[in-house]
Amino acid sequence: LLLFVGVEFSHAQKPFEKGSTRLSVGGAGNKSGVGMAFGVGHYVFDGLELGLDSAFWFGDQGNQLHLMPGVRYVVHKPKRFKPYFGVFFHRAVYSSEDRENANSFGGRAGGFIKGGRHFFGIGVAYEKYLDCEGKGCEEFYPEFNFALHL
Repeated sequence: LLLFVGVEFSHAQKPFEKGSTRLSVGGAGNKSGVGMAFGVGHYVFDGLELGLDSAFWFGDQGNQLHLMPGVRYVVHKPKRFKPYFGVFFHRAVYSSEDRENANSFGGRAGGFIKGGRHFFGIGVAYEKYLDCEGKGCEEFYPEFNFALHL
């Protein structure tokens, strides 16, 4: 069982506008370990975010560090539903000698639904691992977000 809880905070006149900043925190856990995630993003133009997210996993099979720089565009003009899409790079560093460090790249798409001062986001991500052959070199997974506009 994997549980993820994440919250994003932004401060600007309007979310997703030029000059606004995203700060995110999250956590996950299952029977083999626990993790924490932190991220920051800055909107350099209306709807266009440059971000860096990180995750730390502490578990039975060693510790892990994940760094994920990326670009995300949010179609910010619609009032209620705001689609997004983006690309990212992922660097994973493992403390265990049994696993080699890994690089991957991917894309994401989804949407934010506005509700007062908060947004709920749902989407899907695709990730392709570099220097990998055979099965297990690519994956699709869901994304869930909860954002508060302060």
